[in-house]
Amino acid sequence: MDHDTWSLRALWNIYATDIFALWHTYRIPIILSTFAILITIRTILHLRVNRERVSDTPPPASPTLQAAKEKGPVEYLEKKTNGEKVPRRIVGGLKKKKSSEENLVPAEKKIQVLVFFSSLTTTTEKTAKVFTEGLAQCTKDITSSTSTIFLEPEILDLSYIDYDDYFINPPKADPEVQYFYLLIVPTYNIDTVLDNYLEHLQETHNDFRIDTAPLSPLLGYSVFGFGDREGWPTEEEGFCSQARDIDKWMAKLTGRKRAFPLGMGDPKTDAVERLREWKEGVEDTLRHIAETGSLGEGVAGSGDAVESDVEDVDDEDDVLFEEQKLAKRKVKEKKGDLNDLEDLGGSIPKAEDAEDEALEVDFTTYSKKPSTTTAVVKEMVPKNSPTYNSLTKQGYTIVGSHSGVKICRWTKSAMRGRGSCYKYSFYGIASHQCMETTPSLSCSNKCVFCWRHGTNPVGTTWRWTVDPPTSSSPASRQATTRKSKCYAECPACEQSALQKQ
Repeated sequence: MDHDTWSLRALWNIYATDIFALWHTYRIPIILSTFAILITIRTILHLRVNRERVSDTPPPASPTLQAAKEKGPVEYLEKKTNGEKVPRRIVGGLKKKKSSEENLVPAEKKIQVLVFFSSLTTTTEKTAKVFTEGLAQCTKDITSSTSTIFLEPEILDLSYIDYDDYFINPPKADPEVQYFYLLIVPTYNIDTVLDNYLEHLQETHNDFRIDTAPLSPLLGYSVFGFGDREGWPTEEEGFCSQARDIDKWMAKLTGRKRAFPLGMGDPKTDAVERLREWKEGVEDTLRHIAETGSLGEGVAGSGDAVESDVEDVDDEDDVLFEEQKLAKRKVKEKKGDLNDLEDLGGSIPKAEDAEDEALEVDFTTYSKKPSTTTAVVKEMVPKNSPTYNSLTKQGYTIVGSHSGVKICRWTKSAMRGRGSCYKYSFYGIASHQCMETTPSLSCSNKCVFCWRHGTNPVGTTWRWTVDPPTSSSPASRQATTRKSKCYAECPACEQSALQKQ
C-alpha cells in the first residue's frame, strides 16, 4: 500500500513538471485561443437573442375593394331660356382700398429725433442746443399722451460726424427705432464744412451704385437756415442759399419726405420769431406722426414736387433756353471778394440775338467746350471773415492767407518743466523747441490725432491763392516765437526753456 502511494506521488511529480513545462512553452497561444473562443461564443449568443420590436405593425391584410357608390339616375333639368339676357351677378363686390389714415403703423413704436447743426462762431450751436432742450420737453408730452415712445433728441455737429453713417442710410443701431432729421444751418460767403456736406449729398444722389432715395426709411425731415439780409435781401439773390440747397437735396434723398417747409430767419431781425414758428410746426408734425404713423398730406409746401425736384444746372457750359422757364436761382455778384456767395450753378446770359428755334446738337462730340469765364481766385482765410475770427479765438495765428501757427499743449508742458511728448522719447526733439504749424488750414482728412478743429475750411482741391514759401516759413517761425514769449510770462514757465528756443 505504501509502495503504491509512493509510486503515485512520483508519477504526479513527473506529470506536474511536464504540465508546467508545457504551460510555460505554450501559454501565449493558449491564452489567445481562449480569448478568441470566448469572443466567438459571445457573438453567437448575442445574435440568437430575440430583439424587442420598436413598433408593432399589424400584419398585412388582403386588400379589399370598397363598394362603388351607386350613382342615382341623373336628373336633367330643363333650362329655362328667356328671350332677354340677364347680366351676370357678382357676389361680394369689390374690396375697397384702405386709406392712408387706416393703414397705420403698429401701436408700439420708437422715434428718435436727430438735430444736426453747423457753426463757426458758436451762435448756431447755442441756438441748436436751446432748441433741442425745448423739443425734448415736447416729445415727453407727446409720449405721455400717445402710444408712441419718443427717445431723447440727440444733437450732432456736422463737422465731427461721418456723413456715411447718417446720410447714405439711416442709423442701424436699433432696427425698431425710426428716425426724424432736423437741420439748423447758417449760410456763409466763405468756404465752410457745409460746402463739403452739400457735395456729399449731391454725390450720394448722383451715385449709380446707391439708390436715388436712400433716406426714404426716414419718417421725415425739415431744415431751418440763418442768413444775412444786408448782403442778400431776397432768396433770389442768395439769402439762406445753403439751407435751401440742403433742403432740395434732402427732398431728393428722402423721396419727398419734407415734414415741414423750409424755415429762414435773419439773426439781426426776425430769427427768433421765425425759429419759434418753425419749431411749433415741427412739433405739430411730430404729434401727427405719433397719432397716425405717417406724415399725411402735411401743410402747404411740404413735399411740393416743384420745390423738391427742380434740377439746377451745375456745369457752366450747359445751356438753358428762355422758353423752358425753369426755376433757376440767380446769385448776386458783389464787387468785394468777401461778399461772393458760393456758386449755385451756371449763370444764364440772355443773348440779344438769340433765336427761339432749337439748336442742332452734335451727338458725336463728347468733349465739353472750354469755359470762357475765368474763376476769381480767393484767399482761403481772408481777414475780417468769420473763419478768421473763429480760428483766432481758438488760439491760431494766421500766417498769410492759408497757413496757421499754434502752441501745442506739450510745448506748454515742456515750458513748465512737466515733460515732453513722444517726439522727445523717440527722436530727441524737445517739445519747447517744436513749432506746431500747418501750411494749409484746409484739410478734410479728419485724423483722430490732428490738433486742428473741425471748423477749419475744407476742400478736396486747391482753389485759393498760394503764398510764396519764402515769406510763409519765416513768418511762421516769428509767429511761434511771439506766442512762446507771450506764454513765457506765466509764473510756472521756466525762462531757460524760452532761451533754448
